[in-house]
Amino acid sequence: MDTRFRSATLILAIHGSTEDTRPEEAGNSLAASIRSKGIFGEVKAAFHKHTPLLLDSLTQANGKLVIIVPMLMSKGYFTEKVFPDAFQLQATPGVAFPWVSIFEDKKVIYAGPIGLHPGMESLVIESADRVLKEHPFPVKVSLSNASIALIGHGTSRHVKSRESVDKLAAKLAMNSEKCQEVRTFFIEEEPAIEAIYEWNTPSKNVVVVPFMLADGPHAAQDIPVALGQTEKELKRSLKQGTSTWRNPTERHEKRIWISPPVGLSPLLPDLILEYISSEISGLLMA
Repeated sequence: MDTRFRSATLILAIHGSTEDTRPEEAGNSLAASIRSKGIFGEVKAAFHKHTPLLLDSLTQANGKLVIIVPMLMSKGYFTEKVFPDAFQLQATPGVAFPWVSIFEDKKVIYAGPIGLHPGMESLVIESADRVLKEHPFPVKVSLSNASIALIGHGTSRHVKSRESVDKLAAKLAMNSEKCQEVRTFFIEEEPAIEAIYEWNTPSKNVVVVPFMLADGPHAAQDIPVALGQTEKELKRSLKQGTSTWRNPTERHEKRIWISPPVGLSPLLPDLILEYISSEISGLLMA
């Protein structure tokens, strides 16, 4: 990578949660993994919902060059409005990512959401394949004999929110040798997660892959409940610190696995670095 990054600050901009510490833990772990590679002068995880806050991380950055990578899965309200406002950066409507801004005496490069990176395909496949291999009981199932239900958040507030998930699913579906079929389902849009049971899949094996950064409330609670986990079972698992879904669980003539969110894939740190190297290096002369 460009040696000029050695004096730069990298900020991983994360939504975070006031209800669950796992998104913060995932963000800090990701920052530590990238920091250990010694490519940047400074690597920070910063959050919209809690400290360290986005603006504070930018104000306190040591580097005169600051690269911000939104750890979001799609374009939309948070990428284009909430995060730039929180950083006090002047976003230009319609300008493609990444774009350059000036904050005090710092040159700031604001990247596109990491969920748009083409390499996300490999993270989805890796996450689905890993959960099948880790949970082979009662029968060992290969990914080529399973379908993938890709779960996005979705929101009616911004039409672009589901775009990246739908496009990613379409690309994965073209790679037919990896799995049998791929479809998208959403927490706040249609088709809802419950519709997985109505999906006429080629086989009964379905791997649910949360297209999310961390194992927070959406991945650990909303998805299992939508798939039939009772609130009592969920609360017991959360209290005991155990998984909120037994892999696999058979319901409605389907065998369901829920994988870790794509943001927990061990491939993510290198994907972030590849994105910065390929998409941002050219802006250093701007």
